[in-house]
Amino acid sequence: MQSIYIFLRAVLLQIFLASASMFTVAILLRSGLLNNEAIFFYRGLEAILIVVSMISVLLLLLPIAWIEKKDVVVSFSIMLCINTLFFTHLPVTADRSVTVFLLGYMSDSKKEVFSKDELESALIEKYVRDFKAVDRRLAEQIRTGTVSSSHGEYSLTPKGNALINFYAKIVEWYEIPADYVHPLSVKPQN
Repeated sequence: MQSIYIFLRAVLLQIFLASASMFTVAILLRSGLLNNEAIFFYRGLEAILIVVSMISVLLLLLPIAWIEKKDVVVSFSIMLCINTLFFTHLPVTADRSVTVFLLGYMSDSKKEVFSKDELESALIEKYVRDFKAVDRRLAEQIRTGTVSSSHGEYSLTPKGNALINFYAKIVEWYEIPADYVHPLSVKPQN
């Protein structure tokens, strides 16, 4: 019976810490304190690392007899993994996804039915042109070092080349269509 109690206490602690850290990450991101990082993905990872580290240090400093140092290491790892998984699958997807854009466009419109041409046009006009999707992505890639810019022209860096080669392997291993990795060598589907 004692071991069940210890197990349940540990599980409840992890659920509480994961929930509290996710909530705190959201508050930190909304506060604007990390807005010096222009790329939302990196800003979120920064927030996660700060929050998870602070909670872990707090756990180490609080005099809670049943929380040992190894428990804090486990808690740190669990919070880091859960927060990163949640952040990259929901907020980052909402920030970058063409699918989310199309669904949002359809939801915001007063219409109920759309042609494929109309949605394609909305994607190009709003997402690409009005929301400056290419400018935004190029700025991100320059910031990460995968693309360089000189006099309004852009080049793939060795780091960018290594990254696209890595993605080519991922596409191959998981048998994902190579449209985005090799857009010039893949024939469009009809």
